[in-house]
Amino acid sequence: MGPAASLYEPTFYKSMRDVLTADGVIATQGECMWLHLELIEEVMAPCAALFESVDYCYATVPTYPSGQIGFILLSMGTDVREGRREVTAEMQAQLRYYNPAIHKAAFVLPQFAEQIIAKVRKVQ
Repeated sequence: MGPAASLYEPTFYKSMRDVLTADGVIATQGECMWLHLELIEEVMAPCAALFESVDYCYATVPTYPSGQIGFILLSMGTDVREGRREVTAEMQAQLRYYNPAIHKAAFVLPQFAEQIIAKVRKVQ
């Protein structure tokens, strides 16, 4: 839609894949599952042909429409559900929202969304 339309096309994702390192992860704005589930499915489906791992997670953001924003996570080998490194106690003390349990829970979707996302999710 509008000037952002190219950010949802397969060519955009292919250009990112072409520069992704073996242990890299791409995280893109993935829209709100309450408002744009069909768009999320349309974006994730072609990504399965480009990446070894394609998944969706979300966070609550009170100021975003409907209070939720999603992220499409893509990789060529990294398990995006596990994260990339341990959160140290020093790092955790500086964070107000994120912790390892929040990371894990971000992938648990309401049933209406899981039924759609499961069809286009690709995990190792």
